[in-house]
Amino acid sequence: SNDQVVVYNNLDGTETYAVPSFREERFRSIVLAPMHARGSIIGILSTMSHQPDCFSPEMVEVLRAIADVVGVAIDNARLYDSHVENENRLQTVLHSTADGIIATDQHSRINLVNRAARELLDIREDQLLGVPLREAPIQPRARDQLVFALSDRTQPENDAIQVTLENGRTVSMLISPIRVASQVDAQATNDGWVIVMQDITHLRDAEYSRSQFIQAAAHD
Repeated sequence: SNDQVVVYNNLDGTETYAVPSFREERFRSIVLAPMHARGSIIGILSTMSHQPDCFSPEMVEVLRAIADVVGVAIDNARLYDSHVENENRLQTVLHSTADGIIATDQHSRINLVNRAARELLDIREDQLLGVPLREAPIQPRARDQLVFALSDRTQPENDAIQVTLENGRTVSMLISPIRVASQVDAQATNDGWVIVMQDITHLRDAEYSRSQFIQAAAHD
């Protein structure tokens, strides 16, 4: 509670411990040092000895430093676990959505392709990851329009295009820039692009059917 190292060098085993299992250790000396991480106490490092008067002031200072090193390591492990959990959750969401999603870095190199995008473009993930968009082995109609949209800096923040693929499916593509605040490169225009694709073939067919019906009705 005081953020200080606690030292007991002359225990005889009759003491009452906050941790009951400590009694089984039969130690005569103990040091309890707070472990710090990011300005907070995240735990206590306990070091015990069967010998009395084991922990000198010099050793206590060493254990204090070791406790902080361990605290930072534990905190980093927790942060890593949290990062992995969040990344797995994000990957699950990305690969479960019905919309196709492709993300690129600021040089238009593809770094993410979800399941819906692979199925829509009929291509494997390993054929796209790390490949510049202009060299991606996707249908030329879609690739050329995407490359043009990404290279045209006069376009608005979000650019929407429609492409009819060679297999007859019509795809709507919404292209949006990704911007991440950075103190290192304040002049960067964006950190990449995200492309959201939807198969709107059914909408096109419905519009065509409606148009045909209106023409037939008008003729009759």
